[in-house]
Amino acid sequence: TREGDFTALSAYSLLKEMQASISPSHGKKATIMLGHDTTLMPLLSALEAKQADTAVELNHWPPIGSAFVVETYKDLNGQLWCQVLFNGQRVAVGDAIMRRASTVGDDALVCRLEALQYQMQKWIDAAHALGEKETRCLNRSGKRAFFSGP
Repeated sequence: TREGDFTALSAYSLLKEMQASISPSHGKKATIMLGHDTTLMPLLSALEAKQADTAVELNHWPPIGSAFVVETYKDLNGQLWCQVLFNGQRVAVGDAIMRRASTVGDDALVCRLEALQYQMQKWIDAAHALGEKETRCLNRSGKRAFFSGP
């Protein structure tokens, strides 16, 4: 759909950066990224973000000063988990199964880090597919393509 195409292309760069920063091989304790409301809205859409407690979609325009936070954790078995917060509210991502994590905090809701990475990769792949399609169309017409990816 056109809405899906817009989401994929709008969120592509941020999703790639976020995916790299939450990778276990990243090695940094924290990463801070700055953006605008026009960056956050496609991100919320791509992640299919919902309030974790009520499952209400976060499809409203982000207010000024919004914060999107991904906290990552490793349990005693070495399994990686994450908690996603938007303006301090717990967020469920896509179809990820949420669970309470008493080791993180009394009211922490976490999902497997793989679930968040899967949701990101789905939209990164969609952007690549669109970019390749557009590149083929534009190259045949002799014009320069707007998309450049790896």
